[in-house]
Amino acid sequence: RLRASFRGEAPTDEGPLFSETRVEGAEGTRAVAGMYPRIMKVLGGNLYSGDLGQIAVKEMLQNAVDSVRALPDPTRGEITASVNGRTIMVKDNGPGMSPDVVTKEFVDIGGSAKAEGASGGFGIAKVAILSNAATIDVSTVADLPGGQRTLTRLTGSGDDWLDPGRGLKVETSPVPHASTGTSITIRLKDDVRTLSWNTEDYLRKFLAHHRLPGKLVFIRAGSPIQPASAPTEPVRVTSRTIRGATIDFRVSPAIRETSAVEVNVLNNGL
Repeated sequence: RLRASFRGEAPTDEGPLFSETRVEGAEGTRAVAGMYPRIMKVLGGNLYSGDLGQIAVKEMLQNAVDSVRALPDPTRGEITASVNGRTIMVKDNGPGMSPDVVTKEFVDIGGSAKAEGASGGFGIAKVAILSNAATIDVSTVADLPGGQRTLTRLTGSGDDWLDPGRGLKVETSPVPHASTGTSITIRLKDDVRTLSWNTEDYLRKFLAHHRLPGKLVFIRAGSPIQPASAPTEPVRVTSRTIRGATIDFRVSPAIRETSAVEVNVLNNGL
């Protein structure tokens, strides 16, 4: 049986509102979300009404970008992103995360070990991503303060992460000859709305417009993703004068006509 110290009052008779994100039990260390499970499930299902696969790639990629930027020489940074159906993998060769960081800040709601102002970092978006994951596999190698290079691995599912009685399995081991870095693989549940084309389109545009000095490799279903075509000059379609200001409306020639229009609203418009 797992034991954890709780902080906060229970909103109902079913359990506390908050809990520790790291728990110890007979099966070893486990990492959990640290919030009342029913609230987490409601948040996870309603935070994002758009394509969760695309949202997951954006968050995971930004996390990797911030990681390689922390290298002494960012030009040596390498990021690999792979999308295969509902499985998304992002890997970087940054400094990695220590066991404390990966079992606390990484899994905690809104937690981050990054400096203030850094983007990404799996903030509140992690609720939607991790809670809707059929499988979660995080492997990260970092140098501890004493100089020992250590591998930390989290495995499990979104349901495990939400459940204070289960949690993600945590394994650590010394890896003196391994390179630092982090690999995150998530497979979204079958009932989660996602289109691999949207995710590939985002990655193509990222390749075309990023200004990172390192190496980027993006893959979909085993084939390399190529950068999007260079943007062409927008065409002015109309002008309007509003309160003395003239506004030009321009449309890129690259835009394709379609009879179906998809509108994604963040946080259900709230």
